[in-house]
Amino acid sequence: MSNNNAMFCVKDSLKGKSLTCNRNFCKGEIVLEFIGSFKSLNEADKKALQIDDNLMIESTQIFDNYINHSCTPNIRILIKNHFGVVRCYAEAISDIQAGEEIYFNYNTTEYDLMEQGVSFVCQCGSKNCCRVIKGYRYLSIIKKNEIAHLLIPYLAAKYDLEIGQSKNVSNSNILSYNY
Repeated sequence: MSNNNAMFCVKDSLKGKSLTCNRNFCKGEIVLEFIGSFKSLNEADKKALQIDDNLMIESTQIFDNYINHSCTPNIRILIKNHFGVVRCYAEAISDIQAGEEIYFNYNTTEYDLMEQGVSFVCQCGSKNCCRVIKGYRYLSIIKKNEIAHLLIPYLAAKYDLEIGQSKNVSNSNILSYNY
């Protein structure tokens, strides 16, 4: 993962700019690491990735700002706390071929895009498309069940509370997770 820029290409598409990979990735492989600074929800740029209730990672690698949304993604976001050092990765959830666009489901990281003023009409075209992407908060329980396996820790904790399950998650704060 030492040279993310060499593995990706930003391309123009019908939906705007997109990020494609320059090599194949196998399911379960780490595709990239998000590198940036941590900021509060109010301080962060609108393109920042939400990783906790009030914590965003604002990228310093411009290319990863072009990872688009899809309701049928090929990557998921992983948040890892390596004994106090929070790291954020993208993991392939299916095999990805060189030249293929990479995308994740924004509803698996973002709680309320409406409140942030960045909700949008989805153009992914998948059969299970949500049509308007507003954030996890606005999904039906059916849609939440469909993406539960892709949620980052703070949203997984919210999901567990909503469905009345406990997985011994006492706090949704990512700093309390060690992997």
